[in-house]
Amino acid sequence: MMASSEGGLSVADIQRRFKTNGLFLRSGALRRLDETLQQLAQQLNGSRLVKALDMIIQQICDQTLSSNAVEEDQIVAALTKLHQEGRGGTTVTTKDVFSICDAFSMPKFVYNIDRKTFVPSPTQPMLHSNPTAKAALFRDRYTVLLQRTQRNRLFRAALPGVTSDEESFKITPVDALLGIRKSKDQDSEESAVLILLGMLTQLQEGKFYLEDINGSVLLDLSETACCSGLFTESCFVVAEGKYVDGIFRVATLGFPPPEPRMETRAVFGSIDFTGCMPD
Repeated sequence: MMASSEGGLSVADIQRRFKTNGLFLRSGALRRLDETLQQLAQQLNGSRLVKALDMIIQQICDQTLSSNAVEEDQIVAALTKLHQEGRGGTTVTTKDVFSICDAFSMPKFVYNIDRKTFVPSPTQPMLHSNPTAKAALFRDRYTVLLQRTQRNRLFRAALPGVTSDEESFKITPVDALLGIRKSKDQDSEESAVLILLGMLTQLQEGKFYLEDINGSVLLDLSETACCSGLFTESCFVVAEGKYVDGIFRVATLGFPPPEPRMETRAVFGSIDFTGCMPD
């Protein structure tokens, strides 16, 4: 059984820290890191030890990782790099400051719903794509925005058995509206308030629809309060309103919530989206 870092971080603490950055440690990597932190615990207090661990994680995230599983050699490389920097043994070059990435050499990723992560696309990007590429573009865009929105604290589902005082919302797929049977007489009070995520489009001239990968629904925008921003056809929006008599009457229209870079990196930090990250 692996020991914990005496007077410092336990093995569970180490694993939890890596997990929040979208990584997990192989047994050899965990053993090597635990031994290193045990040695550092004799010199550093709790907060400084946590900072040292964060510096190691940052070095690993800066490496080109083939998966989110961290191997022992990657721990060794991170420790060696930090040791060199501590001795002032590194020289900052232009390559360290910025990188120029060729758009045609950048890897293409798509979000895999089942694995809940980005995976390399089976098709390579090209200047002149086939007719199906336009539909795939909007479908991929919807999937990326949906997973990001559902991660937001306003839409994050509560864990089983965990109660929270903070109100959360749920994104309703368009095809789920088909099961709702409400008449105009039930509009004001009895119809449930729903939230949809989808693309604004005109399937008929002069009539706006909201479309997701499951279907589309006609919108009534006559009494809609819009958040700040520029709303155009083919933009993705979050619509709050009621579904009445086959029409979704939008009360509020806004954009999917943004996500800070560090939060995204905590989830997908092991993925090199540009192909230009230093080794």
